Amino acid sequence: MAKFDAGNVVEALDYDFTAIPGLADVKGTIREPTSAQVQLYVNASRAELARMRREAGVVDETDPEAVIAALEKVSPERTVQAQKNNAEILSALCSGHPTGGQLMKLPHRVMHAFGEWLAREVLDPEALTGAGKAQVLPLRSSSAG
Repeated sequence: MAKFDAGNVVEALDYDFTAIPGLADVKGTIREPTSAQVQLYVNASRAELARMRREAGVVDETDPEAVIAALEKVSPERTVQAQKNNAEILSALCSGHPTGGQLMKLPHRVMHAFGEWLAREVLDPEALTGAGKAQVLPLRSSSAG
């Protein structure tokens, strides 16, 4: 008989920052976010992105040169503030573990990759077998002709 096992539907949200100087003891498992946390994350992320676009004056996001030209207008201080905001948004989704301060210690590319990984896992997790996402296609028997 088929069985739904909530403990095996998604993988744990484990993170490990121990390879980063200053974060030698920072690793753990993020507690599964609630629906409210996910909604707050989505809303806050959209608001921060809209604020950055507005301040940069991005008009045509499909034109890489226009985006770069707009970003050149943003001050380094505003970039740091945006990174702090994003770190706090991510930390809130993680129930405070890792903290915003710990996330701020990550190099730019590592923090960006962590944020993308977390968003992908939380917003569209690849569920394991038996989670109901698989599509079963009937195959014709070779004897069917």
